[in-house]
Amino acid sequence: MGSMLKVAVLIACLAVAAPAVAISCGGQQSTAHAYSSAQHVVSAHVEGSYVAPGFGRDAVRFVELRVLKVWKGQLKPGDRVQATAEDSINFVGDGFVPLLGSDLLVYASGSQPLMLGSCSRTAPLETTRDLQALEALSRRSHGR
Repeated sequence: MGSMLKVAVLIACLAVAAPAVAISCGGQQSTAHAYSSAQHVVSAHVEGSYVAPGFGRDAVRFVELRVLKVWKGQLKPGDRVQATAEDSINFVGDGFVPLLGSDLLVYASGSQPLMLGSCSRTAPLETTRDLQALEALSRRSHGR
């Protein structure tokens, strides 16, 4: 009977509704797929960070990025862009929070602020294994 009680308590704990803390990507896409889906693929340095009012919800964190290297898109090294991990339509962040002073590999589309999301393969530059593949994809797309 003791094990039945443990199972019942476990089921009850799992059934309690709680806010989600992460968004599931449904499996991470390949480097090639992320590259083809993104409008901008760059490495960038996190230069600054600020918080803006959330208009009736939690405040939204923005970062200023300085582009270091470009594999795809119209940005150039030295350009400064604004970015956030907040989805302005769904008002949800996917858990990717860039640290001030860190370097990132960014896959993004659209206008500023660029959306930083771990589902797009955006990641700290030192943890990514995409760089060799990006060099090859960039050469191929530029006919080199």
